[in-house]
Amino acid sequence: MQTPPGPLAERRMNILEQIPAASAEEQEKMLGALLVEAEILANDEHAWSSLALGYFHARRFEEARDLYQQLVDAFPQRDVHRLNLATSLSQMGQLELCIRQLEHVRDEGHDESDMRDAAEMLEGLLEWLGRSQAQKQAADGRRAALHESITTGSAAPEEYVELARLYLRQRAQAGDLAEAEAATSSAREVLEQGERRFPEFTGILEHLALVYFQTQGAEDVLEVVLEKLQRIAPESPVLAACQTAAESDGEAFSERMRARAYELMRTCQSDDEKLVNAALQDLQKMVVTYAQSPEYRKTYAMALLMAGHKPEALREAEILESLEIDSHDMHFHLGQLFSLCGDPAKGLHYLEHALQSAPTEEDRKMTQELIDRLGQR
Repeated sequence: MQTPPGPLAERRMNILEQIPAASAEEQEKMLGALLVEAEILANDEHAWSSLALGYFHARRFEEARDLYQQLVDAFPQRDVHRLNLATSLSQMGQLELCIRQLEHVRDEGHDESDMRDAAEMLEGLLEWLGRSQAQKQAADGRRAALHESITTGSAAPEEYVELARLYLRQRAQAGDLAEAEAATSSAREVLEQGERRFPEFTGILEHLALVYFQTQGAEDVLEVVLEKLQRIAPESPVLAACQTAAESDGEAFSERMRARAYELMRTCQSDDEKLVNAALQDLQKMVVTYAQSPEYRKTYAMALLMAGHKPEALREAEILESLEIDSHDMHFHLGQLFSLCGDPAKGLHYLEHALQSAPTEEDRKMTQELIDRLGQR
């Protein structure tokens, strides 16, 4: 993470150095002091970039991202703000948007040093993601060899895990959600084969738990695998992670992730096609990672619709429909999706259900307005 250009006031530097180790209450006070200073100085670029860096140090990445985006908009020739925006996005797991920002600086930057930094960061990130042509060819060859070993019955248990991991890596590089879900399915099939042959191999069970966690409707089989892990490998980090997740503030985490998904959906209204595609890919990864929650698929479907990808949006709507979720919110969004993706009769059917199940007068009014507006198309 790069610091704002130019010398920072000693007071600001002192605050920024203290933030990472401070308590939440102390962080709030220090960030409040930086915010007051930035508001007083109004147009001082360094005051606002210091506040953004303070948010980053406090791991409040959404707020850091928002401020860096504002700095990018206000000072478009200052590549450092876009680099810091990219770093914030990477911390949020939005790697495709991060890549897009780095590409922008590399190709259209204003400072040669920053352009070189962006190129190096981008090369390192793509290498880490396994996207070089040489890495792809090596992965293809290794998958073929592992398949042959498994087919002939000579595979060791570690090879089932390795092949599953290659599929999961392939999933991260998928061009669309259907391809990503197919890779998840392939990983699941390999691990289930491995479990039948080596029913108590810890590595297979741990990866199977991960895949089941990321599979819609796999809660029951996930529980079976976790029970087996508890019996044969009670020190497994997978069990510890599940326990931590159960004890953490799940609602707060879910709210934060839903907000991130919503922001990605809003990005799909941009005129920048590359930015839109990056946002769609980051949303796609959220759908895969949190497959047991239909909320992300619904947001992804609406983002596809906003981006003009109607056939893909219709596919997601049909999957959502198959889940048979009886709620006003789902009926309302299915109504929009089907109406605007070529099936107005089905869309009206869901909107009428949404009208009947509207929990508030405002929801009822919004649904009726949508029915009326779509009826005039």
